[in-house]
Amino acid sequence: MNKVMRVIKEKKLEITSQEMEIDEDSDLPIT
Repeated sequence: MNKVMRVIKEKKLEITSQEMEIDEDSDLPIT
């Protein structure tokens, strides 16, 4: 796996976990 793909994958994981946090606090969406 090259470095760029690794960074992209980490970014996607970061975004996914942020979306999960927002789903948990659906009354307080972070935009």
